[in-house]
Amino acid sequence: RLTLTDDARARYEMLVGSQDWGAIDDDLAAQIEDLGGRLGGLSAHRARVDERRITVPDNVAYYTGVILGFTDLFSRMTQITSDGDVASELTAYRSLVLAKEKAGLERAFGAAMFNTATFEPQLFNQFSRQVHQQSAYIADFQAYASEDAKDAFARHVQGAAVDLVAEWRAVLVGLGASNDVRGIAGADWFTATTTRIDLMKAVEDEMAFALAATIAGKRSDARSELLVFAIGGLLLLIAQFIFGWRLGETISAPLGRLRTAMLQLSGGDLTVAVPERDRTDEIGAMAEAVDVFKEQGVERERLEEAQRDTERR
Repeated sequence: RLTLTDDARARYEMLVGSQDWGAIDDDLAAQIEDLGGRLGGLSAHRARVDERRITVPDNVAYYTGVILGFTDLFSRMTQITSDGDVASELTAYRSLVLAKEKAGLERAFGAAMFNTATFEPQLFNQFSRQVHQQSAYIADFQAYASEDAKDAFARHVQGAAVDLVAEWRAVLVGLGASNDVRGIAGADWFTATTTRIDLMKAVEDEMAFALAATIAGKRSDARSELLVFAIGGLLLLIAQFIFGWRLGETISAPLGRLRTAMLQLSGGDLTVAVPERDRTDEIGAMAEAVDVFKEQGVERERLEEAQRDTERR
């Protein structure tokens, strides 16, 4: 995935360097320059992540900033293009990308809530914000998308996993009143929401191909406008790779380690060390909750041994 990102970034930089963007639009040129600075620091940022010299919030903030930089470019492209169809497609695509970003954050906060198994107002507010913003972006997508894109969304984003996410989301929304997660594990929620995100990604891929086809059919337009559309396609590609890598690095991998520890604990191994306890984010809170379960198990074994010793005496 890192190689794919680097290849896409190299093509992007080559295209950017071949055009005087200021001659097309000053604001677009400024945004491209700003995004170039962000991408230029990608290698150094990766090194800090590998060496664990950066906090999780700062890591998420960096990649979120890059992704938002891409989506801001989409917005500017819709303003400077004279083609209404392309503008609508770009707007719909941008909304879908942002909805998928919010779905990823919903996945993380929801997993933390299920694993904590109690109502925590701050965590609930974060989760609720992602759900509402995701719904708003999907509504924007439906408002601007072509009939083919709407059909792709209806065709892909449906089925057992989508229904299960809706059902379990309702459990989390009502947690303040019920204080009951109904035995649902954070790992199971993570799996279901990942399947739903993958379905949204399938729609995103279809839209990217459709947008490329639309651009190919408008080759008679001004060269500057074609360059804007082409760079948009590369930006979409880079955004997809970075989004997926960021989730894996900051959310999926730590949750995977935590899930392994939970499985060992459930199997009776109380000697396992609970990972991620030193984190200060929601995953750290999940790890602390798991550690409480471990300590309860250790205490239960101690009491049972004491009871057996009493019975022997």
